[in-house]
Amino acid sequence: MVDEDHRWMNILAEYELAPANGIRGVGLKRKTVYIRQDANLVTLFQEFENREPINYLRAVSYHLHF
Repeated sequence: MVDEDHRWMNILAEYELAPANGIRGVGLKRKTVYIRQDANLVTLFQEFENREPINYLRAVSYHLHF
């Protein structure tokens, strides 16, 4: 049980260092769709103060695809 706890603590530590790698691991590349989606959302987050709140929320909801 201690070994399992240690393993999960390492997984969580790696995730905190690079959340874009996700739980899958470092060696696996994310899909291009999700990389573009993240880039669009980062751009929107940077423009938060320059937008009306409702327009900001509409833009964020437009760029979220699951």
